[in-house]
Amino acid sequence: MVKLGLILVVLVAGVFAVSAAATLLWSLCAMLAALILAPFQHGTARRQQRIARRRRRAEDAHPLAQLERRRRAGRIDRQAQCDELLADVRARRWTREDTPQKAHGYLVLAWDQWTGNEFADRPVRSSGWFSSQDGPADDSLPARLAHDYVLADEDKTALRRLQNHSLGQFPWVAAQIVHRIAGRPVWEHDFFDEHAVRLDLVDELTAIGARARALNAQQAQLGPAPSGDLREDPDVVDLYVRKADLIDEAVDQLLERVSALASYAEMVDRVQAMHRDQRYRARLESSDDLEQMVETEVDRHESARVQQAAADSAAATALFT
Repeated sequence: MVKLGLILVVLVAGVFAVSAAATLLWSLCAMLAALILAPFQHGTARRQQRIARRRRRAEDAHPLAQLERRRRAGRIDRQAQCDELLADVRARRWTREDTPQKAHGYLVLAWDQWTGNEFADRPVRSSGWFSSQDGPADDSLPARLAHDYVLADEDKTALRRLQNHSLGQFPWVAAQIVHRIAGRPVWEHDFFDEHAVRLDLVDELTAIGARARALNAQQAQLGPAPSGDLREDPDVVDLYVRKADLIDEAVDQLLERVSALASYAEMVDRVQAMHRDQRYRARLESSDDLEQMVETEVDRHESARVQQAAADSAAATALFT
């Protein structure tokens, strides 16, 4: 029995030894294979990386990819310019947390035009396109423009969408500029008529809004860039790029028109400042300087007389003490 046990122990030990040797041999073979195959695998990985880089370069060089980069940069630049124009007229973009309860008439006019409605046909003191609208008592266009319209929550949301739209922001900014011009007291002065420089604010705002709406329709008609097989068709791609560039050029020109309106507003501000200074000088110059000098001398004489009387009184009082 003892011999049998020893034999079993030896057999088990032998099995474990053979297994360990096989495992070690397998590991050595695997390491050797890895060393042999490593250069080939590394070369394959490098080839795959080169292929991926070539594909990226080819994609970046594709006319549609270049177009998308130009359009993205253009949208960012136009929004920045619009923000600067708003800052110049002391206006701002509305946020969800900070939206006014009312909108002035020029902004409502721009919104009506963008949505295809007629501002002049807006019902007075009744539910209209703005759910909480309360029109002016006077149904004239000047009264409608001068009125502040109460906004419901859905109206606020709609107007925020307009200001954030790539093209809707143009009539939005123009409406804020026009509102500032119309609010200047000097705007009622005859100066602008006498010098033939008065701008029809409603016509200008309407023209900008109509152009923005038309360009938005053209962009919608152009649609997304070609994909699939059409993306590899040079004629289709060239036609699409040319059409898109023409629209973008027109958009830039429309922004130039809004910028020109802002420059006009700056001119009105300067006239307002000059008018204020002129009125101030006129008020100062209306007083009689000679009369002021005479009155000053009288006051000086009276002061001396009173002071002398006070001194005489003090001397007389001293005699009795």
